[in-house]
Amino acid sequence: MSVSKKQSQYIAIALAVIIAVLFVGSATTSAHGSEESFEKQVGNTLIDVGYSTANFTTDASVVFNFDVKSEEEEVFFTDVWVRIVKDTSTVFATGVHNARLGGALMTYKFPGAGQYELSVRYQNDGKNVVEATFPLVVEQGEVEQGGRGKITYIVLGFLGGLVLSSVPFMLMRRNRRKDRS
Repeated sequence: MSVSKKQSQYIAIALAVIIAVLFVGSATTSAHGSEESFEKQVGNTLIDVGYSTANFTTDASVVFNFDVKSEEEEVFFTDVWVRIVKDTSTVFATGVHNARLGGALMTYKFPGAGQYELSVRYQNDGKNVVEATFPLVVEQGEVEQGGRGKITYIVLGFLGGLVLSSVPFMLMRRNRRKDRS
């Protein structure tokens, strides 16, 4: 059974996509799958703020995933107002849209070590749904040995995926040159 040029192109593209997804997908992290979360019960509503790290440090970004749940009814929210306070000063404040695909996600890198408060207010078209405040401690980050941090591994994984996913395209190009000769 022989494979036509068109079929070999489809196979090469499929392999490239699979390789890229495996390399890049393994290098990234989600904010809430099996990771940690802040939870607070307010009335019959559970506020759930997931985060992508075991320890908050100054040398790594944190992905926050904002959700709110109720056993009685579905809780709708269009956005979350997020405020991060250190001592008595607000160091960050923003609104986070609750997207249909992906939900309400935010990435943040803490500017310094210390005690912070994370305040969240869930809103539905400007009306307050529920709110809560969570204390958190940020530790001073450590430079890993050899200067290789998490970002380095993500970049290397991406480049490795890019290189390996280009191999099938180079083989297709080589086959085309042979066929023309």
